[in-house]
Amino acid sequence: RQAAHSMRESLTHLMDILAPEDEIKNAVWYNRIKTSRTGVSRRQRLIYIALGSEVQQDVPTPHDIELIATTLESFYHLNGNAHRLESLDREVVRKEINLFAQELYRLLCMHDRNMN
Repeated sequence: RQAAHSMRESLTHLMDILAPEDEIKNAVWYNRIKTSRTGVSRRQRLIYIALGSEVQQDVPTPHDIELIATTLESFYHLNGNAHRLESLDREVVRKEINLFAQELYRLLCMHDRNMN
């Protein structure tokens, strides 16, 4: 469980560093999310990391959506495993952590390409 929790926290930490809520709120594509306490969703934070603030479209490309969706899906799997009380199959957790690490790497590569 600790490994799942640590990986989940790594995304939260990256979002705090690379996608500050104040900067997202100033992005040309930002729309307040009423269901979010801060008005900024995880999806918006991932869009900001991947594409930046100047992207002129409100809706990301299908490739961008796929990356963001798989990153969020991996995040939610890890989140669920971090809070499960029963023991976890090590191989399942290993695969989920590996997939999540790959998604984070893809997201950071996209970030590097779009910020240069």
